[in-house]
Amino acid sequence: MPMIDVARWLWQEADPGSWTPDDLEAMCTARGWRIEGEQVSTGLPTGDGVLHTAPGNDTYIALSVPLSGPHPDAATASAEFRRAGKELRDEFGESTAAGHYILFDGRYEPHSPWGGPFRQWRGPDRLLDLRFEDRSVTIALQPREIVERHRVEAVRSTTPHTVHGFHLLHRDGYLDGLNMPGGWLVDDWEILREQFARLLTAMPTTTAALGTTVSFRFFPTVSVGKTAWVDILSRDRLCVYGTLDLVADPASLGWQPTSEPPDDVFGWRPFQLGRYPEWIAPHDADGTVLADLIVNSVLAAGVTDANDSSVEFLWEPPRHYPRMYGLSVME
Repeated sequence: MPMIDVARWLWQEADPGSWTPDDLEAMCTARGWRIEGEQVSTGLPTGDGVLHTAPGNDTYIALSVPLSGPHPDAATASAEFRRAGKELRDEFGESTAAGHYILFDGRYEPHSPWGGPFRQWRGPDRLLDLRFEDRSVTIALQPREIVERHRVEAVRSTTPHTVHGFHLLHRDGYLDGLNMPGGWLVDDWEILREQFARLLTAMPTTTAALGTTVSFRFFPTVSVGKTAWVDILSRDRLCVYGTLDLVADPASLGWQPTSEPPDDVFGWRPFQLGRYPEWIAPHDADGTVLADLIVNSVLAAGVTDANDSSVEFLWEPPRHYPRMYGLSVME
């Protein structure tokens, strides 16, 4: 990757000091880059970098450099993200964490029309994030202590309906000393519905970008007369199956049974258990519609309290464990 030397410099050589304007000016000048306001003139073919400042002061909290883009759609951006992620992992080893950003404040975590997939490497004094910014795939250097403190405090102080996403955290000790808050019980059906919709909308782009598969189960924790659950698997598409009686036919939503898989599913046949109906979503599946279908089906089954439903991960990439934010989670 032509940009691997930039990533190597950011991760191993760049000296941001205390992240003051003078420190970043010296760091960029040493690289031959020039700061002009929040833009960093790099001379790179992929475009200029951007400096992000902390809200309310002039301390910088990120220097991001585009690796590719702007991209026309989520599929193209995900493919470029996946390619860059592989090369960075070959260079630096397995990422410390990966997943979907939990906050979108435009400062600590970037805006994108396709959600917030990320891969993160955690060093003694810095974080290196591969991520989406607007329609580009970027790599961002961040001050570890400041950013991690912000994320922990934000999750503790923010109302549930503004927090969503998940992290896949590496098990091999790279996260020592980091307090990663987990999910909490949501006692309001509408908040749960909204959070679930956000997660389902973002999942296929995120897992396609990460090049992995994630599966989780939504189920009542009280008796509804039978064992009822719905499993959701995400790769480049969503696949749904389970024993929960759905209040609408998935075919009416444009979903296809796995017995008739679409041609562009790359041959993957997620479960083929033979016991439960399985459905594959179209690429443009509406997460809100699916969330409504599942939540309405749980309500129709007789569950009256949102606290009496839960979500748990069934499968995650090897050597990782998941944390989900803003949904009811069974630990």
